[in-house]
Amino acid sequence: MTHKKDEQQNEDAAAAFSGDSFHGVAIADGLGSYANSREAAQYVVEQVAALAGSLALRTAADLRQLFARIRLDLRQEFRPRLGADQSDEEAFGTTLLVAVETEDELIAAYAGNGAIWHFRGNVYKSSKADGIPWGAVNYLIPHSVNVKGRESLYNLVALSERFDNYDPTVITITKDREFGDVLLLCTDGIYSADQVLHGTDAQGDLWIRMDASMVSFHNHLRGYFAGLDQDSDLGDVMRKYVHELKGQDLLEDDATVGVIVTQTAVNYQLGKPIPTEAG
Repeated sequence: MTHKKDEQQNEDAAAAFSGDSFHGVAIADGLGSYANSREAAQYVVEQVAALAGSLALRTAADLRQLFARIRLDLRQEFRPRLGADQSDEEAFGTTLLVAVETEDELIAAYAGNGAIWHFRGNVYKSSKADGIPWGAVNYLIPHSVNVKGRESLYNLVALSERFDNYDPTVITITKDREFGDVLLLCTDGIYSADQVLHGTDAQGDLWIRMDASMVSFHNHLRGYFAGLDQDSDLGDVMRKYVHELKGQDLLEDDATVGVIVTQTAVNYQLGKPIPTEAG
């Protein structure tokens, strides 16, 4: 699900894909400091989806090889199109987040920033009806450094070879056979840990703000689970979620989400027996 904060400046892209015994999602956020970043974001997610039909994407090594291939393909596709006044150091730059579900694992890989949230399928059973449950964990540590007070990415997908020595960060999660799993990928317009605010209270104790956009996500996902017995549609729920963020002016930038809910999580919520095959 992608939201355009500004129709003329939308630089996010997303794609769902499937292959032999796996399926997944890819999202990308073109960097505004790069020329043609929207084209780069759209190309890399479409290329991930296209390659999924011929490549095995079932291990961490597979995803590292996928990112290396995507970088080469982007270079071959767009370097010949550079204008005379353009440099490959300043054009076609984008983040890329990819997640796949196999029979036994959830595997996520990323270059850049954004978030990859993971939680169990029973996460709302012991939490308040409104808010962020205690079991939600963001695995994405942004590939950014502070340069003169501004965040700067040191790992991304772009034309320049200077990023080729940086592998994506890959996270492998063994699927929970009791309660199932949910994996949320989002661009930094919704959440990124390099933009989290912190401060101190009246007593001098440190606090860290959890973004309201994530509270809204969990509220909508609760609604999705509550309506499963009535064929609740996850895509429709996510569209409503992003629409709510827009209405509450909670979007920092273009916003894209990709969600994987395993079949075990769905069955748990419905009170059904746990399946033996991949969701």
